[in-house]
Amino acid sequence: MWQRLCDLIENPRDRHILVIGDYMIDHYLYGDAERVSPEAPVPVLRVVDEEDSLGGAGSVAADIAALGAVAHCVGLVGEHPDGQRLADMLTQAGADAEGLVRVRGRRTTRKTRLIGLAQHRHRQQLIRIDDESTEPVGDVTVRRLIDQVERHMSVCSVVCIEDYNKGVVTEALSSEVVRLARIRGIPVLVDPPTSTTTAAMPERRP
Repeated sequence: MWQRLCDLIENPRDRHILVIGDYMIDHYLYGDAERVSPEAPVPVLRVVDEEDSLGGAGSVAADIAALGAVAHCVGLVGEHPDGQRLADMLTQAGADAEGLVRVRGRRTTRKTRLIGLAQHRHRQQLIRIDDESTEPVGDVTVRRLIDQVERHMSVCSVVCIEDYNKGVVTEALSSEVVRLARIRGIPVLVDPPTSTTTAAMPERRP
């Protein structure tokens, strides 16, 4: 998909890309794992640093913005601080976050990874905590998403669908997106979910 996307945005400054899908926050807690807990046979992590980065469709949008194109984001966030945090991070990355739909009672996907340094040398992910909603969205929310797609598609030359099985990319949404893109002659790139996808850990800051 990435090679195809790069080919389509060869002249990125003239390109607007619509990125539809599952937006999330990747949260990292870094620490030293120097001992085992007396309460259970698990390492004790003494946190020394933490970091947020864009995950899922947000990572794609940030990469597109880094190439010099304009990424227009359409997806879901909750009506809570994490939702606003994600929108702010997209804006700071140079993407357009106006297409994010806020849904009451739905969680903004946050994946927290605890990263420990064993013997001060070997970095290792100890556990990942997923805080998210994954149930498929209802008809009313799908309609709100489609409204945002229609609003932004008029200026876009490429559509990317980023599906991470979080309930946003339903059959109703994806089929309507493809239909609207065909009418306008816009190519659609699809990044389907896969159980083998792993998230790379960013370098620990000094």
